[in-house]
Formats: sequence, C-alpha cells, structure tokens
Amino acid sequence: MSRPYLMCSEKECLERQASNEVSEFEATLDTFQKPLGQRVIDPSLAVTKYRRSAAGAERQKPRHLNQLLAAWKHLCTRIVLHQHVHPQQIPWSLVNTVNFTDDRVRAIQVDLVVSQQASSRLQLQLVRYHLVSLYLLSNVPQKIFDPKFSCQALMTAIVAYWNETTV
Repeated sequence: MSRPYLMCSEKECLERQASNEVSEFEATLDTFQKPLGQRVIDPSLAVTKYRRSAAGAERQKPRHLNQLLAAWKHLCTRIVLHQHVHPQQIPWSLVNTVNFTDDRVRAIQVDLVVSQQASSRLQLQLVRYHLVSLYLLSNVPQKIFDPKFSCQALMTAIVAYWNETTV
C-alpha cells in the first residue's frame, strides 16, 4: 500500500469526501460496500480524479513524475489486474474497473502535459493499457461502455509517446 496523499492531494481528498465523490476503489475497508454518501476516502488508495479545466477555476499544481508513476503502478497492480483493492472484496466488473481507471489515467496524462514532464516509458504503458482495455471491451454494448473517451486517450498517449521518442 502506498503512503497517504502520494497519488492524490490532501485537499482533493477532503473536497471529494465533502462532496460524496468517493469511489469504491478508493474507500476504506469498512466503507467500500456502503452507498456513495457513506463511503470514507482512504488517502493511501485515492488517485487524483480527472477534472476539466473551467474558466477562472484554480488549477491544482501538477503532480511530480514519481507521484504519477506511483499512481500508475497502483492502478495497474491493484485495480486493473485484480479489479479490487481489498483482499476480502469480490472483483468488480471489467467495465467498472476500466471506467474508473480511464478517468484516473486521463488525470495522469493531463499532469504529464501541463508539467511538461517526459516519460516515454509511462506513455508506452498507457498506450498498451488503452489497447488492451479497448480490445477486452470491444464486444460490450455501447450503452454499457462507450469507447469514445478511451479511443481519445489512446490517441493522446500515442501522440505523446511519438513526440517524446522522435525529439
């Protein structure tokens, strides 16, 4: 388990707790099965959520590369591979897992771009993740899984990888 607030700032954790935006993937062992408004965020499981930039809104400072790598490792090893974070859990559906992971990966990609940190290795791993997840969900009806955002994220990762390796 990672240390608290490594993958998500304390400020964001508090804001998401106050606004009841705690995913079951980020909730404490005692609360992950409770309804959305009753979950308690676990700062060692929380990963920065993607937020569209709004006019006049204050943007959070981008995470450092080591924080992004820790978040990616957590997403790969605890979320995508096992589809749960607590050993006592029954795994979630692949669709729920990919939807959660796609959102957090999008936040990683935004931080990489905003901070202008280069990591062709991380970008290549993101490309692979998107290819595999799109393939595994290719037969799922669009009303259950809409591949539009995953395809866009795949293109973003390919372009970023290409730009970093051809400079």
